[in-house]
Amino acid sequence: EGFTWLHAAGLDRSTPYRGIAVLSDTASGRRLAANAGGTVVLYRPVTARYPGTPEPRRNQFGQEIGWPLPDWKPAQRPPLTPMEGRFAIVEPLDADRHAEQLFAANAQDREGRNFTYCPYGPFAVLDEYRAWIASVSGEPNRLFHAIVDKGLGRAVGVAAYANIVRAMGTIEVAALVFSPPLQRKPAATEAHYLLMRRAFDELGYRRYEWKCDALNMPSRAAAARLGFTYEGCSARRSWSRAATATRCISRSPTRSGRGSSRRSSAGSTRPISTRPAGRGRAWQVCDRAPTRHSRNRE
Repeated sequence: EGFTWLHAAGLDRSTPYRGIAVLSDTASGRRLAANAGGTVVLYRPVTARYPGTPEPRRNQFGQEIGWPLPDWKPAQRPPLTPMEGRFAIVEPLDADRHAEQLFAANAQDREGRNFTYCPYGPFAVLDEYRAWIASVSGEPNRLFHAIVDKGLGRAVGVAAYANIVRAMGTIEVAALVFSPPLQRKPAATEAHYLLMRRAFDELGYRRYEWKCDALNMPSRAAAARLGFTYEGCSARRSWSRAATATRCISRSPTRSGRGSSRRSSAGSTRPISTRPAGRGRAWQVCDRAPTRHSRNRE
């Protein structure tokens, strides 16, 4: 018949609902309805809009071209200066200052679970870890930071700003490795807050992304708790440890063109689709700076 069945919400051709079909035109839909011998509901394609969203602008052809950003200015590049909060300090990663502390903190993960979804690590000896820090230092589009727990007085985690596109106002948080002493601690939550606050409030970014492996459920759960919105999966986008990786995409609470809101809303982490052959990246995205808070669990 020239149509495609989508296995959505548990519906397929074996169910009474017969699933969802995508057709190229209305005539094909009517032919399908006539031949189906049952009830078929036809839906016109729609574009999702949030409640209260104004009508977009249209060009001379009547095509929608989006919404204006009259006060938009390109975002600033993140400075290599510390971000300090009540529980944590996020500061530029430095091999001499942080390598030994981070290596000792990661060593408490004796099985190396923290590095399962990373393209590097775990590190057997301190010199290997120090060499890795040296290899990522000075990268133009990835700015690595150490996360210092103020209560412990030492570095216990790593995060990076990545994929920085100042003209579009987009930035990503990446390379997150939280050692056991940092996991499920207030300092972990505050580190995320400090990174978001700088991106949104200080530097003027509009979009804050978090991509993680689609199978990395702890990261996906943490992103949802922090207010990121799940946007989907990019199948076979990369590979690590001899396995194809699918990446899930999420964004944090959005900063609109009219200014930032500090309200946080949890997003869904339900995958759109699964692919048994290989993994992907889950993308989580933030569009507004979230409310500052701390919890005892990460």
